[in-house]
Amino acid sequence: MFLFQKVGLFLSVGLFLSLAGSLFLLFVLKGWEDALKLYFENIYIESQKALIPETPAEDFAILKQKVEELTEQEELLARELSQKDTELAEYQNREEEIKRLVQISEDFAEFRLEMEQQIEEREQLIHTLRQETHEQKIVLQSKDDRIEDLESQVNDRNYELQTLLKFSEHPQFKSEVFSPKDFKSIEPVKNSPAIYSIQEELERGALAFHDDTKISHAEGASHQLKQCIEIVQNITGVNHFSSQSSLFRDLPVNSNALDLRRLGDSLGSENMAALAVYSKKEHKLLYANHQIRHLLGWSSDKFLQDFPEIVQDGLAEWKTQIQGLSSSHEAKIRLVMKTKFGENLLLNCHLGLIPSGIFCNHVIAVFYP
Repeated sequence: MFLFQKVGLFLSVGLFLSLAGSLFLLFVLKGWEDALKLYFENIYIESQKALIPETPAEDFAILKQKVEELTEQEELLARELSQKDTELAEYQNREEEIKRLVQISEDFAEFRLEMEQQIEEREQLIHTLRQETHEQKIVLQSKDDRIEDLESQVNDRNYELQTLLKFSEHPQFKSEVFSPKDFKSIEPVKNSPAIYSIQEELERGALAFHDDTKISHAEGASHQLKQCIEIVQNITGVNHFSSQSSLFRDLPVNSNALDLRRLGDSLGSENMAALAVYSKKEHKLLYANHQIRHLLGWSSDKFLQDFPEIVQDGLAEWKTQIQGLSSSHEAKIRLVMKTKFGENLLLNCHLGLIPSGIFCNHVIAVFYP
């Protein structure tokens, strides 16, 4: 028992000594490790100090300034980044707006296509209506032409009746003989110089009286010329005197004579100046009013018949102006004409061309002293 106690004691002491030796060895190794770390740290610090030179104060100021600049750049970049973020948000909004506009454009394209179809249908309808309107206008125009034709027939037949009544009342036409109103009862004795001289003096007095009341200046003559041209170009011709529908188709009626009669009736009331109508085609005068007698003493028929002989000077200029006359302007010439009493009278003459009507391209002449 005692032996076992000693063995246990020795074993316990051995174990204790082994544990103590292990602890001592552990502390020794730990201290050695710390010493090595410290040694190597010192070596590293010394090596770094050897590699990095000492920085003076100026270098620190420069580094500090660079740090500040870098800080400012960082702030600037931060602001730019914020601005870019804002722009990115705007771009996103614009992209959404563009998408909406694209959708609207597509909707508008569909609407436009629909409207174009409707417009095409309406244009077709309008074309149809215009065609119908044109056809109706043609029908109305034909009816208007028919009405105008019937009115012309009525007017022509009325004029036929008036002409035939005139023929029945005056079967023979006699040339006019001038006689003053106050001396109608005086009948000159044939081959009586005294009576003839009295009649000549009366005619001269009548001419002087009429000269005081008629046109005597260019403005009045131009106005009279335009008025006569307007009257003559509105004269309607005889359209049905020789037609099968005429009531008087069996009568030998000359339409040209009736047109001249209508010309005389239309210009008969124009008594402010001596008037004449000249035919460029026939190269002769067709009409002269009664004022020719008051101006020159010749009757209208005598003036028409002997016009080239009555004109003493200016006949060549008369022909030249008539050939070159146009409807856009009037011509003014002077003619020396022989009166019935053997005197030469200088007359002003205004010439105008008739632009339309049955007397188209005829010339109207206005004479005044």
